[in-house]
Amino acid sequence: LEVPLIKYAPNLIVHFLMQYCPKIAIQLVDISFYPKLWSSITGLNLSSAEFLRAGERTHILERYMNTREGICRKDDTLPERFLKEGRECDPEKTTVPLYKMLEKYYKVRGYDENGIPTAKTMKKLNISYE
Repeated sequence: LEVPLIKYAPNLIVHFLMQYCPKIAIQLVDISFYPKLWSSITGLNLSSAEFLRAGERTHILERYMNTREGICRKDDTLPERFLKEGRECDPEKTTVPLYKMLEKYYKVRGYDENGIPTAKTMKKLNISYE
């Protein structure tokens, strides 16, 4: 079971909700709410599936454009403290396993091992690229 918010949520809408509508942001798990909100703002009716796909396309396109400008795996990191200081909640005080997390995240997103969207992902989302 994957968390839809991680993979599909359109960044702009999530940021907007978190900043200006915190009561709505609490409902982030209920994906069916977003198309209704989108429709009330734009007048465009989308099913939940269409809305999630639009969010995924937006995210993948943004990532592709960033990688074209030189953003890559080395830029996908956490604050140094997370990587060097042990977690208080962990008796063994292990650090955040960033590289394992990135591998899983890239796989869920449809990126290659360098964090670049794969041709298969781009084709699936009908995004043309060079």
